Amino acid sequence: MINKLINNGISNSGVFGLKEVKSEYLSLTNKIKRIFNISNEQVDKVKPKLKQSAMQGKPAGQRSSSLREQIKTSYVMPDSSHIAKNNFIKTERFNGVKNEVTTEERNILNNEKNSLMKGNVSSLLGKGIMSAQKLENVLPIKCEYTRLDKENNRYSPANLKPQAGVAFSTGTNIKAAEIILGKPLGNYFNKQNYDDNLKVVTIDNGNCGTIGISFNLNDIKADQPLLLHSGQLSGCTMAYAIKGDQMYAFHTGKPGNDDSDWKTDKEGVKSMINGYEKMARLPLSDRDDVNNQSLINYLHDNFDFSAVTFCGHGEKVASQSNVIMLDYNKPSEMVNDNNARVANAVAVISKDGDTIKIETLLDDMVIDKKTLETSSINSELSNSQYISKL
Repeated sequence: MINKLINNGISNSGVFGLKEVKSEYLSLTNKIKRIFNISNEQVDKVKPKLKQSAMQGKPAGQRSSSLREQIKTSYVMPDSSHIAKNNFIKTERFNGVKNEVTTEERNILNNEKNSLMKGNVSSLLGKGIMSAQKLENVLPIKCEYTRLDKENNRYSPANLKPQAGVAFSTGTNIKAAEIILGKPLGNYFNKQNYDDNLKVVTIDNGNCGTIGISFNLNDIKADQPLLLHSGQLSGCTMAYAIKGDQMYAFHTGKPGNDDSDWKTDKEGVKSMINGYEKMARLPLSDRDDVNNQSLINYLHDNFDFSAVTFCGHGEKVASQSNVIMLDYNKPSEMVNDNNARVANAVAVISKDGDTIKIETLLDDMVIDKKTLETSSINSELSNSQYISKL
């Protein structure tokens, strides 16, 4: 950026006399200070280059014939990209991150935090999408892992190492997710202050396929609830399931820039089913006639309880007694040009004495593009599932 200002910015300006050179030098100096919001001391470091560049003006309409000359006289401001990023973030017109709260808001946030720490996921309803500022390199619980997509056919037995597509963070590092810098998917998680006793694991989707984890519920520690979440959903399918004392989480989908014929409700469903079969040491079934209804039926037949959210396309999907489901693409009056639509799937597992509690939240939300306020369009909140520790 500064290279262009110093070298190319005046190459067409027609600078000849001393007066014009001085004027051009001052113009360059002020332009750099204004754009990068840097101090006079920082500008002093590049003054020789600015003066040299100002002396090399060409008549209007002529460009330098030698790229080598421009390279020789160029100067890169140290850490200029970091400076520009920080200034962008500090500009209120661009930055929508809000973390200041009133005393009344803090009291509400604390009550919701305490509720979540007791395993109540309802406090997250309509709150946007969370992400982690910092990741840990050891999981809070031993997890089996599988990844079945166009690049992987993997399975790892239970261990504490975060595998590709599985990320772990503690509560103090949780903030609101951002797809665009300075545009959070809601500000709730920028205002909330969780502590390190909250353990947060994110499960991403595969590359045209599924990433899944599984762990023993008896390994959950008291006063250290485990929160599983999918991140923002915009076409993917996310499922949580319980069988005996084993908890499963599967996320299937494809990258946003993938234009192949691979479909989440077809190949994705198949890879999700195969992911469980791989963990259960079962033969991988070869299913071609699968869809979202097939997935609901499979979860009903093979698990004690499950929760699944998917992006439907107008088809009718029947629910099952032990399966809660949410189609996060149903028509809604709340969806318009002023709102962005995003979904989320969360599970919270907590321990009280010898009892393990599991709650799930499937949430279809809109985010106001101007205010970044979040609202839930539709949601499914499970009843608490209790398992006595063996």
